[in-house]
Amino acid sequence: MPDTSQGNNGQAHIGSPVCTIDGKELGKVKDVQGKYIKVDAPRARDFWLSVSTIQSSDSNGVHLAFDAVAIRPFMLDTPGDPIGGPDSALPAMDERLDARRNAEEQEERRHGLVEGRRDGEEQ
Repeated sequence: MPDTSQGNNGQAHIGSPVCTIDGKELGKVKDVQGKYIKVDAPRARDFWLSVSTIQSSDSNGVHLAFDAVAIRPFMLDTPGDPIGGPDSALPAMDERLDARRNAEEQEERRHGLVEGRRDGEEQ
């Protein structure tokens, strides 16, 4: 079995920490099979995740695209479990990520407008 897998967002190396977007470490990469990683979860049953759930990976570990409370729908018993069926969490995850990005963009625009007003008031 290979020790790395090339996903859309980088490589998952065996032994790398697996963390959610809110910073919670779920465990470490135990195995990689194709487009799936197995997470060695301490004090819990090991589970598989699709690499499509990886937001990024770097020397600090694998960073998932969802927070810890949203993990359950993404947990797979085997690497071949289907994802994308009627109960899939992937469309909901995409919607949440889009909403988060939109909120961040709106905040940046609002912040820019507020700063612009302050500059205009000072003149």
